[in-house]
Amino acid sequence: MAKYYTYEGKPVGFIRKMVDGVVLLESGWTGAVNQHFAKKGYDTLLAPIAQILVDAGHPPITRAQAWLILHDMTNKGVPEALRNVETDEKVGLGKLFSDSLQSSKSAGTAIVDTAVSAGKTVGGAVVSVGKGKRSNSTEGDESDSE
Repeated sequence: MAKYYTYEGKPVGFIRKMVDGVVLLESGWTGAVNQHFAKKGYDTLLAPIAQILVDAGHPPITRAQAWLILHDMTNKGVPEALRNVETDEKVGLGKLFSDSLQSSKSAGTAIVDTAVSAGKTVGGAVVSVGKGKRSNSTEGDESDSE
């Protein structure tokens, strides 16, 4: 079942959907993403945040700090630059990866590989995405539990 949200992130019902611009989310989408991160860990999502800060000269951050940066950014709603009222409330019209899926995958993989190479530290722990160990474990990363 689809859910509708305002661009500010508030859930809306059918009547409000008819009046305002809304964003549709299929219920299966959230489940699929949650399942992915449960199986593969969160470092692929969090590492770019840590890398941006390191590149800007900030000290290393923990996974929890990276998560809350994302939380703070996304809780302010959808940025104007990302809004498309003509397609956001429909399924199948997205263009995030559809036109250049293969080149985006290659570029995205290269960026993540660079940001999360073996021996790179994120929040005081060695990031081991794709190295056989679950990357969302906090073993040895006591800074996440403080």
